[in-house]
Amino acid sequence: MNRVEQATIDWLTNTIDTAIYAAYTVDGTPTTTQQSSAVYALVAQIAAELNNEKLYAQAMDKVWQWQISDTDSELVGALGDEQTQTVIAYDQLQTLVAYAYGYANKYEGGNEK
Repeated sequence: MNRVEQATIDWLTNTIDTAIYAAYTVDGTPTTTQQSSAVYALVAQIAAELNNEKLYAQAMDKVWQWQISDTDSELVGALGDEQTQTVIAYDQLQTLVAYAYGYANKYEGGNEK
């Protein structure tokens, strides 16, 4: 993948352990504190394209933090907000794409709940 600048790869690698937000200004300042499973799924897709298994696993670990694990919930297994019972299709789809990238690369896929 020649279209990702090294500075971007370095930033993702250095930032994944803290938080990657949904929006930034052009100078890199976050404009929100909102995070989502889709953001981390996109990072996982980039990592898989770069054959960076460590970054892929770190991103997927973040994705699975949104997985609803309450077996009494109608949304069990989905990615979303358990308290508000909100799930967003985009988050689900980006995670499926990221998981497919990992499967194609024979990665473990992070720590799914």
